[in-house]
Amino acid sequence: MSNDKPASYDLHGTHTITPDCPIDCLKAVPADTESEIHRQAGMLLRRLHDAAPPGGSTAGTERIASRAEDHLKRSGRLLEPAQVRLIRDHAAQLQEIAPLIPTVPTHGDAQIRNFLWDAPNRRLALIDFERAEVAPAVRDLVRLEYGPWDGQPHLRAAFLAGYGRPLTTTDQTALRNFAALDALSALQWGTVNNDKDIMVRAYRTLTRLSTADSP
Repeated sequence: MSNDKPASYDLHGTHTITPDCPIDCLKAVPADTESEIHRQAGMLLRRLHDAAPPGGSTAGTERIASRAEDHLKRSGRLLEPAQVRLIRDHAAQLQEIAPLIPTVPTHGDAQIRNFLWDAPNRRLALIDFERAEVAPAVRDLVRLEYGPWDGQPHLRAAFLAGYGRPLTTTDQTALRNFAALDALSALQWGTVNNDKDIMVRAYRTLTRLSTADSP
């Protein structure tokens, strides 16, 4: 097997995997590289989001919001009453603002585990498009905002610099709405699959949303 492939970073846990490298030869991503990775992620997602004219269908967004009650029936026992109210409020708000959110081609699972970094050429690629769909662009930011950007605003700033525009007030509202529903879905999935890491992320997201929504 040839060994002339460039080293690539699998950013799940900020690790890098070199060609034919076993798991035990992981090493940390250089700190000064992270911002550039997120900047290029912004550029790539903007290109994807601009790949077709924005649409006005609200069906997908309304379907996501309407599934909240079904998910709550399955996972409600994992939540405090205040968290259930929080999720219902965000689902209702998302349905209200759905007509204000254009739909575009999206990746569907934009998170660091789906970033592939070519270290020698300092070039990022997005992988795993199996969940790609036409949806509000801001859905692609949920697992970044409530993942690597949490507590690291410089990474968010780098992404938005690459994306080429700031988030509107409606974008920011929709981002929080989608985050609440994503957390609920993560709790359900994490329980079924015994994935404690994803459940911790879901609870952390709900705590952050609860704090942000407090008067």
